[in-house]
Amino acid sequence: MLLTRVRDALHWRRWKARRLRYLRAAFRNGDELARTDTEKTPCPTAVLNDGTVFRHPADRTGLGACPSNPVVSSS
Repeated sequence: MLLTRVRDALHWRRWKARRLRYLRAAFRNGDELARTDTEKTPCPTAVLNDGTVFRHPADRTGLGACPSNPVVSSS
């Protein structure tokens, strides 16, 4: 049972590390996204390496789109 708990804990840490590496590699502001993910704070924009910008609507939680407030724009 103890080994299972240790294995699960290590799996979770490796998954989290892979996720943070992905954010840093795929986004121009990946360091900021990784920090806000770790700190559980909102990030107003996410900028992909190709210049596409995701904007976080101020009145909504998460990066969800709605017809009256689109969140994706291309530069």
